[in-house]
Amino acid sequence: MAKVTGQLQDIFTKSFGNGGEAVYIKVNNTEYKFGKFAPRGFAAGDWVEFDATSRVNGQYTNWAADYKSLRKADPSARGNPSPEPVPEQQARPARGSGYTSTGNDDRQEIISKQAALNTGFNLFSKLVDLGAIVPPAAVKKNGLYDFYMAAFHSEAAKCFKLSTGKDWDIAKATEKPEDDFSEEVSDIDNGGESW
Repeated sequence: MAKVTGQLQDIFTKSFGNGGEAVYIKVNNTEYKFGKFAPRGFAAGDWVEFDATSRVNGQYTNWAADYKSLRKADPSARGNPSPEPVPEQQARPARGSGYTSTGNDDRQEIISKQAALNTGFNLFSKLVDLGAIVPPAAVKKNGLYDFYMAAFHSEAAKCFKLSTGKDWDIAKATEKPEDDFSEEVSDIDNGGESW
C-alpha cells in the first residue's frame, strides 16, 4: 500500500457495461476507485490522505483507495501553505476531444460507418448468394471486382443513411490515390534516366 496525500479534485461515479457503478475520487490527477458510496464530509478542494493499492490490468494500472483510511490532511504538511483553489466545473465532457453538447463526438460517426459496412456486407453477401445481385453480361471478367465493390459500397451507404439519416459519399472515401511514381517507372523502363 502507498500513502497518498493531495488535494481532492473530484468525486464522481462511473457506470460499467455490466450495470454496476462505483464511486471514484481524483487526487493528484489520478483516479482511485473508492467504493459504492461517496465519502461523507469531503468536497473538491479538500486536502486528503489515504492508503491506496494498485493492480496492473494489461497496459493499465487500476488504483483503489482504502475508504477506511481516508481523512482530511493539513495542506501545509505537504509543503504547500497556499493550496490552489479547485475551479468550478461545468458539465463534464466525455473523454475524447470531439465532444459536443448533444453527447455525440467525432468517434460516433466512425462507429456508425463501421456498423454500416458490416451490415452492408452481410446484406450484400446474402443478395449475391440469392442471385439478387448479378453482373450484367456486358461486364467482362476483369471488371467483376469493380462491379461487386460498387454494389457493396452502395449497400453500405444505404445502411448508413438508414441508421443516421446522413448521406455517405463512400465512393470518395474509396478512391484510389494518384500514383506519383508512374512517370519515373516509365522512364526507367524506357532506358532513360529521370535522376
